Amino acid sequence: MEFKIEKGIPLPTKGRWNQLAEKMEDGDSVLLSLQDSINLKRAFRNLYARERKFSCVARQESPHSFRVWKRKVNKSKKKVS
Repeated sequence: MEFKIEKGIPLPTKGRWNQLAEKMEDGDSVLLSLQDSINLKRAFRNLYARERKFSCVARQESPHSFRVWKRKVNKSKKKVS
Protein backbone atom coordinates (compact mmCIF):
# COMPACT_ATOMS: atom_id res chain seq x y z
CA MET A 1 0.00 0.00 0.00
CA GLU A 2 1.30 3.44 -0.89
CA PHE A 3 0.68 6.61 1.07
CA LYS A 4 0.76 10.13 -0.26
CA ILE A 5 2.83 12.36 2.03
CA GLU A 6 1.59 15.94 2.06
CA LYS A 7 3.42 19.00 3.30
CA GLY A 8 2.12 22.38 4.40
CA ILE A 9 -1.27 21.16 5.65
CA PRO A 10 -2.13 23.16 8.81
CA LEU A 11 -3.20 21.36 11.96
CA PRO A 12 -6.85 21.82 12.85
CA THR A 13 -7.59 24.46 15.44
CA LYS A 14 -8.84 23.48 18.87
CA GLY A 15 -12.52 22.67 19.16
CA ARG A 16 -15.02 25.21 20.37
CA TRP A 17 -15.29 23.65 23.85
CA ASN A 18 -11.52 23.78 24.40
CA GLN A 19 -11.51 27.38 23.18
CA LEU A 20 -14.32 28.28 25.58
CA ALA A 21 -12.58 26.57 28.52
CA GLU A 22 -9.34 28.43 27.81
CA LYS A 23 -11.13 31.78 27.39
CA MET A 24 -12.93 31.50 30.72
CA GLU A 25 -11.26 32.94 33.82
CA ASP A 26 -11.43 31.70 37.40
CA GLY A 27 -14.99 32.18 38.67
CA ASP A 28 -16.57 32.66 35.23
CA SER A 29 -19.65 30.58 34.38
CA VAL A 30 -21.80 29.73 31.37
CA LEU A 31 -25.35 28.43 31.12
CA LEU A 32 -25.61 25.40 28.81
CA SER A 33 -27.81 22.49 27.84
CA LEU A 34 -27.07 19.08 29.37
CA GLN A 35 -25.10 17.82 26.35
CA ASP A 36 -23.15 21.06 26.00
CA SER A 37 -22.26 21.03 29.71
CA ILE A 38 -20.94 17.47 29.30
CA ASN A 39 -18.85 18.62 26.33
CA LEU A 40 -17.40 21.57 28.28
CA LYS A 41 -16.61 19.40 31.32
CA ARG A 42 -14.81 16.96 29.01
CA ALA A 43 -12.78 19.85 27.56
CA PHE A 44 -11.74 20.92 31.08
CA ARG A 45 -10.65 17.38 31.86
CA ASN A 46 -8.65 17.12 28.62
CA LEU A 47 -6.99 20.53 28.99
CA TYR A 48 -6.22 20.61 32.70
CA ALA A 49 -5.99 16.99 33.89
CA ARG A 50 -2.19 16.88 34.05
CA GLU A 51 -1.55 20.38 35.35
CA ARG A 52 -4.42 20.32 37.85
CA LYS A 53 -4.56 24.14 37.68
CA PHE A 54 -8.26 24.42 36.94
CA SER A 55 -11.37 22.31 37.23
CA CYS A 56 -15.05 22.93 36.70
CA VAL A 57 -18.19 22.68 38.76
CA ALA A 58 -21.64 22.18 37.23
CA ARG A 59 -25.05 22.63 38.78
CA GLN A 60 -28.49 22.17 37.29
CA GLU A 61 -30.41 25.45 37.16
CA SER A 62 -33.58 24.26 35.44
CA PRO A 63 -34.81 20.99 33.95
CA HIS A 64 -32.95 21.75 30.71
CA SER A 65 -30.01 23.98 31.66
CA PHE A 66 -26.80 23.59 33.62
CA ARG A 67 -24.37 26.25 34.82
CA VAL A 68 -20.67 25.40 34.55
CA TRP A 69 -18.03 27.39 36.47
CA LYS A 70 -14.28 27.44 35.97
CA ARG A 71 -12.40 27.33 39.24
CA LYS A 72 -8.78 27.36 40.22
CA VAL A 73 -7.63 24.23 42.06
CA ASN A 74 -6.32 24.91 45.56
CA LYS A 75 -3.21 22.73 45.95
CA SER A 76 -2.37 23.86 49.47
CA LYS A 77 -4.76 21.64 51.38
CA LYS A 78 -3.67 21.07 54.95
CA LYS A 79 -3.90 17.60 56.43
CA VAL A 80 -5.90 17.33 59.60
CA SER A 81 -4.23 15.17 62.22
